[in-house]
Amino acid sequence: RTETLMQCILPEGRDQLATKDDLKTLETTLRSEIRTEIAKQTRYFTFMLIGFMMTIWATMIPIALAT
Repeated sequence: RTETLMQCILPEGRDQLATKDDLKTLETTLRSEIRTEIAKQTRYFTFMLIGFMMTIWATMIPIALAT
């Protein structure tokens, strides 16, 4: 019965199922990709913040020196 059920559920065969090693490889790959993307995002926001602060300072310093 079990074999018949598995044949109905997985017509391509059991080799289509992910093994524990497959899942471990996927986990490692995803973690490294997530770390890379977080690093990119952090750099992007850091540069945006620096640009914003330079704009504010460029506006405020002449005003402060004029008074």
